[in-house]
Amino acid sequence: MFKRAVLVWGATMLVLALTGSSALSAPVAQSQTLAQTTIPPTPTPVAVDTFDPAAAGGRTVVKWYVGLGTGGDPKQIDVQRKVVDQFNASQQSIYLTLQIVDNKVASTTLATQIAAGNVPDVVGPVGTVGRATFDGNWLDLTDLIQANNIDMSVYEPSVVHSYNLPGQGQIGIPFAVYPSYVYFNKDLFDEAGLAYPPQHFGDTYQGKEWNFDTLRDLSMQLTVDERGNDSRSPGFLPDHIVQFGFDLQFGTDPRAMATLFGANRLVNNEGRAQIPANWLAAWNYFYDAMFKDHWMPNDPYRNSDLFGKGAVFNSGNLAMGYTHMWYTCCIDPVSKNGKVKNWDIAVVPSYQGTTTAKLHADTFGIMKASKHPNEAFQVQIPDYEQGSAGYLRRHACDQVHAGRLLCWLGPEVHASQGQLAGRRRQSCLRRRAESRGGLAQLLEGPPGDD
Repeated sequence: MFKRAVLVWGATMLVLALTGSSALSAPVAQSQTLAQTTIPPTPTPVAVDTFDPAAAGGRTVVKWYVGLGTGGDPKQIDVQRKVVDQFNASQQSIYLTLQIVDNKVASTTLATQIAAGNVPDVVGPVGTVGRATFDGNWLDLTDLIQANNIDMSVYEPSVVHSYNLPGQGQIGIPFAVYPSYVYFNKDLFDEAGLAYPPQHFGDTYQGKEWNFDTLRDLSMQLTVDERGNDSRSPGFLPDHIVQFGFDLQFGTDPRAMATLFGANRLVNNEGRAQIPANWLAAWNYFYDAMFKDHWMPNDPYRNSDLFGKGAVFNSGNLAMGYTHMWYTCCIDPVSKNGKVKNWDIAVVPSYQGTTTAKLHADTFGIMKASKHPNEAFQVQIPDYEQGSAGYLRRHACDQVHAGRLLCWLGPEVHASQGQLAGRRRQSCLRRRAESRGGLAQLLEGPPGDD
């Protein structure tokens, strides 16, 4: 009873605060003994501005702002500088300048620039959170898309529609789109003598519906303590776990966690705060997974050295991890002594008969207050027919170490109950690096937002 009261109170405070970045937390037993955790050094804040008045000359200046999402990693900075240099050397009418701001202060910095009238032209890559933070400030690209004869049929229509907001129009074009699914360590399943989880929507698991009840039962069999007992055993030691069955890899934000039980919002159609019933059910379910049944790691376990200091699946001590396609960046290859030797992907379990899989969808946006939207569009948008223009996008494929700046890569991947598939550019496909799971492993870092 006390546990439920604490959870409901915490969820209520979340709704009243209406903050999406809070993490679900709960008390941890004082006696819990975990592997030592190494505290990494604090990274140096990123601050880059490539503007050179002499180099700009009389050209139209287009400012590219990076920071709301990914782009601050040193390797990404080098690539982005190269993109700018190549674009500026390719023509004499537009001068592209790059400003990179640390993700922690990028939103407040951009808000200050907007208020001061110093508005950037192109912003990105930017995900759902970044776009929502500046709701109403993005340019409707519909006219520019038509004027430049951009073929939108190369994209899955539902993905295109996700960038079309009521009252704002088409504020983005699909760019870096990441379906989500369950990564699983085949060796851990083989060791336990268990069948792999389903890889097609509608398939059952050992005669049972592939839902979150089945996931819990399977995960409990795959969670093992230092004595070799699984979490169903009477002698199981929850303070001495060496292998977990399941984790929400980089996805313990309350919204991300709850969406697996169905899409919803913390604000109803009348504008009032609410706790959706399906989301509360999800929070209770995952709370029990961490603190009652112990088949999913809590934060002390999750951030320990034994479990990869956050990258739990990559530690080799997690049987299943739910996350997005971009996580292929974070699985060390076998050639570099990676601990996960054989992995694959499975479909998301259902809740009350419905499967909901989150989608991360980045793009580049043009600010509504930009003084040079036409020039910004020439920098931003690719020409699929001619293979020219669109430097920010095209060179992201050519420079595969640009983190999430990439085209869709790898085989067609299922998301929710349909396929999200698009025509890939051959320049990207030729650079595809196949990992053991059969997906392109080209990323150098996780994204900055959802």
